[in-house]
Amino acid sequence: MFRRLVPALALLAAVGLALSAQDAPKPAAPLTKVPEGRYVLTYTSPTKIRLGILELAVEDGKPVAKLISASPQMPAVKLGVPTVSGGVLKLPLSVGGNDRVFEARPDPKDPKRFLGCFSLADRVFRGALEL
Repeated sequence: MFRRLVPALALLAAVGLALSAQDAPKPAAPLTKVPEGRYVLTYTSPTKIRLGILELAVEDGKPVAKLISASPQMPAVKLGVPTVSGGVLKLPLSVGGNDRVFEARPDPKDPKRFLGCFSLADRVFRGALEL
């Protein structure tokens, strides 16, 4: 009896996987260059905190990040040079003298939104860069 159930269960699993694959969001196109525009940079620890508004641009062929406005709750935010490597946006920054790196990929549901994380020593926080 068990031998008869195995093919039926395998078929059921295959149909279930096929249906779930149809509903899955398609991955966003991988990044090849720094996305230009004005963004709000946030992280979650445990509540959503806005670090500030920044602008990513290319000047004289080089990517730059400019801080437009920092949150009054954040001490001395400084931005480094943004890069894209392996489809991942990397933005080094300093908050109150603590060096961090924000790494993100485009959101599959909204390619103008970037989801990722901040690293600080041995801790990692969820982060986002949104228009």
